[in-house]
Amino acid sequence: MLKIIRYFVVSRLIKLFVICFVGIWTTVSAAHAATAVFPDSAVFGNAANNDSVLGAPDGNGATFGAGSFALYDYGTDITGQDITFYATNATGGTSWLFIVLYNSATGNYVFPDGNFTSPTGNATAFFYVQVQNGAFAIPNNVFASACASAGGCTGVYVGRSIFSDAGASFDLDSVGATPEPTTWALMIMGFCLTAWQIKKRKADNLTVAMMPAKHA
Repeated sequence: MLKIIRYFVVSRLIKLFVICFVGIWTTVSAAHAATAVFPDSAVFGNAANNDSVLGAPDGNGATFGAGSFALYDYGTDITGQDITFYATNATGGTSWLFIVLYNSATGNYVFPDGNFTSPTGNATAFFYVQVQNGAFAIPNNVFASACASAGGCTGVYVGRSIFSDAGASFDLDSVGATPEPTTWALMIMGFCLTAWQIKKRKADNLTVAMMPAKHA
């Protein structure tokens, strides 16, 4: 009888674990997609079709060739969020994108935290990322402290770097900002662990109650 009770308890705990795992995966994925924000204005720039970068990816991007740059504003604080770029038609060799964030309230540019190097290995105040077709992202920790010190970041200033190959170009389709999903994962995991402990405590009490009493 005791073995049956233990089997029942273990199976219930395993079921709870599976439910929590699936819940974390689906909730984080859905929340991450649903809470993405995109620029609502192109403050300035010389990239062809610059306004096409506004909003979610739609296959119609702004063309960044030699000397192209742009400043996009989100109209909200994006401090601590991942910045995800989506590019298409990357051709003509390697393109490098330089990135600096921006505070529209102060008009100041916000440079990344820490020490970074250019594609040629020299120290730089900019952050560079190699352009590829599809999505590529900048982790939230690159600018998090600098944005907090600056009173927030509301925009992103980007451009095709001089370190790009001479004939390289690409179309920038979108620049989305999304909260770090780890926050949601940790919160849901906390609820699951609490539920696990409650169920385990009840299961232990049930096991003890079902054990035969010892007689002297």
